[in-house]
Amino acid sequence: RPSEAPVTMRLCLLLVALWGASCALAAPAPNPNHRVFTSEAEYVAALRATPESMQEHLSVHIKSTAVWQSVGSPDGANAPEQVHLSATTKNSEMVVSWITPNKSASVVQFGRRSGSNEDTASGSSDTYRYLFYKSGHIHFATMTGLEANTRYYYRVGDPAGTMSAEFSFVALPDVGPNVPFTFSVVGDLGQTNFSQQTIDHMAKETDCGMILHVGDLSYADTDQERWDNWGRLIEPLAVTKPWMVGAGNHEIEGVLDWKFIAYDHRFKMPGEQSGGNGNLWFSFEVASSHVIVLNSYSSLAKSDDQYKWLQGDLKRVDRTKTPWLFVIYHAPIYNSNHAHHEEKEEQEMKANFEPLFHDARVNAVFSGHVHSVSEPDGPERPGAGVCQHRRRRQPGGAGGRVVRQARVVGVPRSCLRSRQAAPRQLYSRQLAVAPGLGQRVQGLRRGLAGQLLKDSDCEEN
Repeated sequence: RPSEAPVTMRLCLLLVALWGASCALAAPAPNPNHRVFTSEAEYVAALRATPESMQEHLSVHIKSTAVWQSVGSPDGANAPEQVHLSATTKNSEMVVSWITPNKSASVVQFGRRSGSNEDTASGSSDTYRYLFYKSGHIHFATMTGLEANTRYYYRVGDPAGTMSAEFSFVALPDVGPNVPFTFSVVGDLGQTNFSQQTIDHMAKETDCGMILHVGDLSYADTDQERWDNWGRLIEPLAVTKPWMVGAGNHEIEGVLDWKFIAYDHRFKMPGEQSGGNGNLWFSFEVASSHVIVLNSYSSLAKSDDQYKWLQGDLKRVDRTKTPWLFVIYHAPIYNSNHAHHEEKEEQEMKANFEPLFHDARVNAVFSGHVHSVSEPDGPERPGAGVCQHRRRRQPGGAGGRVVRQARVVGVPRSCLRSRQAAPRQLYSRQLAVAPGLGQRVQGLRRGLAGQLLKDSDCEEN
């Protein structure tokens, strides 16, 4: 009988009840356009059955059961897995992260020749708990003294125990106004077969030097083992180039007052180096670009830390050194899709942060959240110079359909010019409705070319 249950059992039941109640209170109002699918095939069938005029307003989430294995795990006890790279504020450094089941040394061996151990760096590891889940040991180590545009080979793990397979990457270029560079921008990736197709497309872009992920990473949604599965999914690409992440709503995973627990522990972004806040908001420079990553789900008030930090960071940008200025955050401030339309975070950022973007003459802003690809459709204010807005319906919230190869060359003409007081008049214009990535888009402004990658496998389905 309940009254005879052990005290620990009753405490566990109470915690679960409180967690359920907190999730229910935090949940947004039901969206009649939101659909959850258990497979990619189910999504494609539903899309075909939906009138074309309504397809663009579907909010799609695919709960896939696909499982991936780590490519970096050799045979042996306590083998490293889920290896991935990330950048710091110095192009001569590269952070590498991996996970082991048990505690071990955190060592990376690296050099300019395959099989060499010219240099060694040591780091540290930590674990986290989420209700009844305990993570493996999450390791971070930083390679330093890297020469620009040079290929390095590396292995991670415990030299006295098990080391990973050998991987390689090309060090970032020096920072300068005429240094060309290519980013891959992706959002709402998840872990489905669509996600795998997206990663495969990005892997084919051999000139890409960095991944910019605009939030909604694993879609673990409190199931922490899905974070491990996602880490194995991205590993083949994430071991070859830095994977820079921003937080989306699916990273919150709130339990009472705990938020962003897995996200904070599994990644290391340059928040401390750039004066920001860990993985939540930060900035870095690469080639001719200054990149700012913001968090749509931290406080957006002008009196709070994120806004004040952004003001300071924008003032520190030297356009003679980094003429390209990009901003990344998850929830778009302009969105004509029925899904996620004018949510609280979007309205707050539009009111408080957008004027700063205009004053700083930001070249481009990348967001996710709405599973369509969009660009501005004419100026938001007369003379504002905001780029043309287009949208393409993308399949699967958990599929990473917001993908762009963005290459910067030379010195830009600013896309967001000085603000002018005028009524707001921008909403998006539909480009096409179809599964897949399709359509090449280029010439956002002189020197910036963008390409939406075509997902031919999905189109055939």
